[in-house]
Amino acid sequence: MQELESHLIDRKRHRVSVCGAFVPQDVAIKLRKRTNRRVEILEIKEVDAGGGGGDQSAEGGGGCGQQR
Repeated sequence: MQELESHLIDRKRHRVSVCGAFVPQDVAIKLRKRTNRRVEILEIKEVDAGGGGGDQSAEGGGGCGQQR
C-alpha cells in the first residue's frame, strides 16, 4: 500500500505495527485476506502533521497502529 510509511513485524508476539496515513480497517482487511488469519486492531495513534493551522482534524485516519 502506498499510504504506509513503515512497518514492523514482531514474530514473537505475533504482531504487525504499521505507520502512515491510512484507514486502519482497510489495512486490517488486506492483511486478513493475504494471511488468512484473524486480524485485530489493537491501538490507533494519531500523529500531528505539525502544520500551524488551528483546530483541524486530519482526514483519512493515519498515525501508527498495531494489527494482530
